[in-house]
Amino acid sequence: MTDKTTNFDEWLDAVDPSLPSDTYALHEAIDGETSFAQFEAKRASNGVVVVHCDGLALDLLLVSDHAKATILNLICARYVEAGMSIHSWYGMHKMMESDD
Repeated sequence: MTDKTTNFDEWLDAVDPSLPSDTYALHEAIDGETSFAQFEAKRASNGVVVVHCDGLALDLLLVSDHAKATILNLICARYVEAGMSIHSWYGMHKMMESDD
């Protein structure tokens, strides 16, 4: 059985999307309420968005649209360079990887 939390910090610490591709996948899964890489965000019939990460026995519950917007902002604040959109930031990292 999977545990559930509404604590954004606890869940992000457990997921630790340290690679740009992981951060981007997480953001896109939540934003689109879809599956993206190892993440899945699905809205339940009660309106709660359940966010799951493969291999993690802890799901994040987003109980309102405000909670969804807050976690998206927190992901950007934690992992994206200040002043950049998630899309620009991820594109920059993909370009840097291709230069290696």
